[in-house]
Amino acid sequence: MLALYRHSPRWQEDWLSVLADILAVALGLAIASTILVEVIGRMVLLIPDAVKKIKAQGHAEGRAAQSKRYQEAYERFGVEVNGVLMLPNTREVAEFLSGESEQKP
Repeated sequence: MLALYRHSPRWQEDWLSVLADILAVALGLAIASTILVEVIGRMVLLIPDAVKKIKAQGHAEGRAAQSKRYQEAYERFGVEVNGVLMLPNTREVAEFLSGESEQKP
Protein backbone atom coordinates (compact mmCIF):
# COMPACT_ATOMS: atom_id res chain seq x y z
CA MET A 1 0.00 0.00 0.00
CA LEU A 2 2.82 2.34 0.87
CA ALA A 3 4.39 1.73 -2.55
CA LEU A 4 1.28 3.11 -4.28
CA TYR A 5 1.46 6.43 -2.50
CA ARG A 6 5.21 6.83 -2.46
CA HIS A 7 5.43 8.94 -5.65
CA SER A 8 2.10 10.75 -5.34
CA PRO A 9 1.97 14.50 -4.76
CA ARG A 10 -0.11 13.94 -1.65
CA TRP A 11 2.70 11.89 -0.12
CA GLN A 12 5.18 14.68 -0.80
CA GLU A 13 2.98 17.33 0.82
CA ASP A 14 1.50 15.53 3.81
CA TRP A 15 3.16 12.16 4.32
CA LEU A 16 2.05 11.85 7.93
CA SER A 17 -1.68 11.84 7.17
CA VAL A 18 -1.20 9.36 4.30
CA LEU A 19 0.80 7.07 6.57
CA ALA A 20 -1.89 7.38 9.25
CA ASP A 21 -4.57 6.46 6.71
CA ILE A 22 -2.58 3.44 5.55
CA LEU A 23 -1.96 2.24 9.10
CA ALA A 24 -5.61 2.78 10.05
CA VAL A 25 -6.78 0.64 7.15
CA ALA A 26 -4.24 -2.07 7.99
CA LEU A 27 -5.24 -2.04 11.66
CA GLY A 28 -8.93 -2.18 10.77
CA LEU A 29 -8.38 -5.16 8.48
CA ALA A 30 -6.31 -6.93 11.12
CA ILE A 31 -8.96 -6.41 13.79
CA ALA A 32 -11.81 -7.42 11.48
CA SER A 33 -10.03 -10.61 10.38
CA THR A 34 -9.17 -11.48 13.99
CA ILE A 35 -12.77 -11.04 15.09
CA LEU A 36 -14.04 -13.15 12.20
CA VAL A 37 -11.54 -15.92 12.85
CA GLU A 38 -12.26 -15.98 16.59
CA VAL A 39 -16.05 -15.96 16.14
CA ILE A 40 -16.01 -18.63 13.46
CA GLY A 41 -13.48 -20.66 15.41
CA ARG A 42 -15.66 -20.60 18.50
CA MET A 43 -18.78 -21.45 16.55
CA VAL A 44 -17.15 -24.27 14.65
CA LEU A 45 -14.98 -25.68 17.41
CA LEU A 46 -16.60 -24.90 20.76
CA ILE A 47 -20.33 -24.85 20.15
CA PRO A 48 -20.55 -28.47 18.89
CA ASP A 49 -18.64 -29.62 21.99
CA ALA A 50 -21.08 -27.76 24.23
CA VAL A 51 -24.04 -29.24 22.36
CA LYS A 52 -22.60 -32.75 22.69
CA LYS A 53 -22.05 -32.21 26.41
CA ILE A 54 -25.63 -30.97 26.93
CA LYS A 55 -27.03 -33.86 24.88
CA ALA A 56 -24.98 -36.42 26.80
CA GLN A 57 -26.16 -34.93 30.09
CA GLY A 58 -29.78 -35.05 28.89
CA HIS A 59 -29.43 -38.67 27.75
CA ALA A 60 -27.92 -39.65 31.11
CA GLU A 61 -30.75 -37.95 32.99
CA GLY A 62 -33.30 -39.63 30.72
CA ARG A 63 -31.76 -43.07 31.29
CA ALA A 64 -31.71 -42.49 35.05
CA ALA A 65 -35.37 -41.41 35.04
CA GLN A 66 -36.37 -44.40 32.90
CA SER A 67 -34.45 -46.76 35.18
CA LYS A 68 -36.18 -45.27 38.21
CA ARG A 69 -39.57 -45.62 36.51
CA TYR A 70 -38.87 -49.30 35.70
CA GLN A 71 -37.77 -49.94 39.27
CA GLU A 72 -40.97 -48.36 40.56
CA ALA A 73 -43.01 -50.38 38.04
CA TYR A 74 -41.42 -53.61 39.27
CA GLU A 75 -42.29 -52.62 42.84
CA ARG A 76 -45.91 -51.75 41.97
CA PHE A 77 -46.83 -54.24 39.25
CA GLY A 78 -44.13 -56.93 39.42
CA VAL A 79 -45.26 -60.55 39.27
CA GLU A 80 -42.97 -63.41 40.17
CA VAL A 81 -43.02 -66.21 37.61
CA ASN A 82 -40.78 -69.25 38.27
CA GLY A 83 -38.64 -67.19 40.63
CA VAL A 84 -38.21 -64.29 38.18
CA LEU A 85 -39.81 -60.90 38.76
CA MET A 86 -41.62 -59.80 35.58
CA LEU A 87 -43.90 -57.01 34.49
CA PRO A 88 -47.29 -58.02 33.13
CA ASN A 89 -48.11 -56.84 29.63
CA THR A 90 -51.12 -54.71 30.56
CA ARG A 91 -52.34 -51.29 29.54
CA GLU A 92 -51.91 -50.03 33.09
CA VAL A 93 -48.20 -50.95 33.14
CA ALA A 94 -47.66 -49.50 29.66
CA GLU A 95 -49.30 -46.22 30.71
CA PHE A 96 -47.20 -46.09 33.86
CA LEU A 97 -43.94 -46.71 31.96
CA SER A 98 -44.78 -44.08 29.35
CA GLY A 99 -45.53 -41.53 32.08
CA GLU A 100 -49.21 -41.14 31.21
CA SER A 101 -50.43 -42.51 34.52
CA GLU A 102 -49.23 -41.25 37.90
CA GLN A 103 -51.79 -43.04 40.06
CA LYS A 104 -50.84 -45.70 42.59
CA PRO A 105 -52.75 -49.00 42.61
